[in-house]
Amino acid sequence: MNTEKSHSVGRVDLLDYARFVAALSVVLYHYTYLGINTRTISSIEFIPYLSEFGKYGYLGVEFFFMISGYVIFYSAQDTKASSFAVARLLRLYPAFLCALLLTTLTILVCDMQQHKIYASQLLFNLTMIPETFGRNPIDGSYWTLSLEIQFYALIFIILLLRLEKNLNVLFLTWPTLILLASFIGGKDWPILGGYYSYFAVGSLFAMKRVKDNWLINFLIILCFYLSVNFSAGSHLGKEALNHLSPAVISLIISTFYLFFLFLTNEKACALSLPKAKSIGAITYPLYLTHQVIGYTIISKFSTDQNKASIIACTIIFFLIIAFIINKYIERDLKYFWRTLFDRLLGAPIRKIETHILNVVPKS
Repeated sequence: MNTEKSHSVGRVDLLDYARFVAALSVVLYHYTYLGINTRTISSIEFIPYLSEFGKYGYLGVEFFFMISGYVIFYSAQDTKASSFAVARLLRLYPAFLCALLLTTLTILVCDMQQHKIYASQLLFNLTMIPETFGRNPIDGSYWTLSLEIQFYALIFIILLLRLEKNLNVLFLTWPTLILLASFIGGKDWPILGGYYSYFAVGSLFAMKRVKDNWLINFLIILCFYLSVNFSAGSHLGKEALNHLSPAVISLIISTFYLFFLFLTNEKACALSLPKAKSIGAITYPLYLTHQVIGYTIISKFSTDQNKASIIACTIIFFLIIAFIINKYIERDLKYFWRTLFDRLLGAPIRKIETHILNVVPKS
């Protein structure tokens, strides 16, 4: 079977809803399980049943990576490296900068001993990849950004070298390279670690919408094996096995794959859902702001008698914060940010593109 489909992803309302659910699952994981388990939230104990459910919420991050692979497949089509870089920076940096400053201010004002901040740490956090320079993220949620940026950098280099027609080859060979890396001890290599099976399969599901064939389906199955083997196997330490069930993890990952399989149906992508764009837009600022500040709020105000209501109120508070960041920082200042990033990043890259245009034939 070899069925050609439309290249345009359009707005997928269902994807925005799913992104929001994934973000809430990560928030629940932090508030009902991780924060309490590590005693970062020191005033309460686990919430019966809710904590048992919430402890699997971290898998929402894996779902985000699948979405990233799916969306970037379309974003990289028929675009230049300069446009791609500016668009990615516009998507990531304004909300990140606002979240970083809010979190830093909270830590300083509240004098949080467990989250001491040094000037050099703040400086390197401004790059979004502080781990590259041997510094810790100021907020634990930021760790995912380095993986995203590595993925974007790979796509950027391909576009810059005018090899965009080879993007499909990359997405088709990527799962095999990840498998080989896992066999030869390269699980920590850039772009080849276990998390990248999620980026890869997101891209494959996008390809499946465009051109469905046996090879893509086989590679999706391979990615499923890689994802389960990583998230429910090698990525789980002995301590985690005492709290988490590999069978439950595998089941949750299966639902992710089934969801994206559903998205390959044009009717699923055409579903019109209310406020989908707005709901999807607040997901990223919600993810960036909720952890350290949320831990502080819950620790200060919650007890074992009111913990459920305080957690609910904290989530509502960050939904409001996320809306404010999206509206006043991302949307209302969009022209400012686009102009700034285009001058700082887009213009220099265009000069490089012009030079490469003269020496590298188009792929």
